[in-house]
Amino acid sequence: MKAIIMEINKKYCIVMTEDGQFLKHRISGGSVEIGDGIIIEEKNNEFSLANYKKTWIRGLAVGFAVLVVLVVGSVFSYRFLKQYLPISSAPTVAAAKISEENLADKEVEKNLQSVPQEDSAERPLGESAAAEDNAETFQQSPLFEKVLLLKKENVLTEEHINGILFSYQVLSTEQKVLQVKIENRNDSLKFEGSILLEMMLEDGSITRQVMIELPGFNPGYIKEEKIGIENGETNFKLVVYGEFN
Repeated sequence: MKAIIMEINKKYCIVMTEDGQFLKHRISGGSVEIGDGIIIEEKNNEFSLANYKKTWIRGLAVGFAVLVVLVVGSVFSYRFLKQYLPISSAPTVAAAKISEENLADKEVEKNLQSVPQEDSAERPLGESAAAEDNAETFQQSPLFEKVLLLKKENVLTEEHINGILFSYQVLSTEQKVLQVKIENRNDSLKFEGSILLEMMLEDGSITRQVMIELPGFNPGYIKEEKIGIENGETNFKLVVYGEFN
């Protein structure tokens, strides 16, 4: 009977006959390989297909079990060794960023220390006092403010501010001059303050500022000022600071 070798063991082999039977066959002295065709006798014990399948399934199950053990072992090994691995890069990056911020703060502090500090004791007394007075003046709310024109020449214009008469005119000379007159017309109130003139161009931009101080400006007092008008100046803003007492 013709058969094909399907599996080779130590003392026998499994063959499949022409009619589909699986039989055990003793291996002869010659060498054989899986897939070889041989002639067997009818008296060979029958080896059922079910037994052959059981053997194949058993081997597959053993292989799968070994694979599961390897995978599970790898996972637990990784978790165990992870605690001994080097620290991750995230804390390192954070530490580097903190270090850079500290260096930046130190650099700023160093630059601030290198800037020479202005000593108020070395400044002239008059300059220091004037700067402080001007700062205090601009922090106050003005009693009066208005934009006035410089176009008309030799025309007297007056503004009455709580008993203070402010009058001005533009004098036509080689250089135009703004003549200002300030008079306290109150009966008993003294004015303590100042008047700020902001010289302006036609578009409203300020070219310069002129401050007229009026300390202890008693009733009847008069103060006059002349201010040169520069090219392009067409208006000025009158701002009055101070109080009556």
